[in-house]
Amino acid sequence: MTEEEQQRYFIACLSGQRMNRYLRACRGNKAQAIALYRMNLRLGVECFCLISYFEIVLRNAINRLYVQEHGPNWLKNATVENGIYSDVSCKQTRQIIQTVLGKLEDPSHADVVAALDLGFWRYQFAGTQFQAAGQKLLQIFPNKPKSGKTQQYNHTYVFRQLGIVNDMRNRIAHHEPLCFAQGTATIDLSSVKQCIAIIDELMEWLDIDQGIIFNDCNDRCESVIQEIEDSGRGKE
Repeated sequence: MTEEEQQRYFIACLSGQRMNRYLRACRGNKAQAIALYRMNLRLGVECFCLISYFEIVLRNAINRLYVQEHGPNWLKNATVENGIYSDVSCKQTRQIIQTVLGKLEDPSHADVVAALDLGFWRYQFAGTQFQAAGQKLLQIFPNKPKSGKTQQYNHTYVFRQLGIVNDMRNRIAHHEPLCFAQGTATIDLSSVKQCIAIIDELMEWLDIDQGIIFNDCNDRCESVIQEIEDSGRGKE
């Protein structure tokens, strides 16, 4: 195949609809659009890696605290009568745990922890779940700054920040472009940068050495972000 034929083949296989935004961003230049698409995929890989590390660190911190507070099988026990999530206000949380327990064969507590996704752990900071579990969850953040008049660093703040991270995780999982402002063909990495900044903030609050955990994952994210931004400036 000629280079032009290969480009047409690539776009046809991935669908013109999917590639349309990349082509618009690159003013119809197929080679540049394909390069941008591949950069976006690399960005998704690196961001997902970063979020995955963070998710595991966060859920382990929550689990350690709740094991101390509610016992070694706190998730299973939370769903039974008089359990911390037995109230009707925690019905969805209880159902999520019960669904996981039903799918796993003779699961250990560690199995249940691993099977629950970031959305579940995020909702431990929602008002209802936070209160039901004893309102002690912010203890996992030894380096959390004190709240002030203009900013409350409370469970609601953490819940909202985790929502942004979880939304980014879902965008990656659904193969949505990260390099564009949502719904446009304009290169805009602000949402990715915001997600990375939130992870950095919460890891600092958790008192985690990011260099050891993330290795060079942060640097790889920043490198791809810079590469995409540079490619966008070259099209101006």
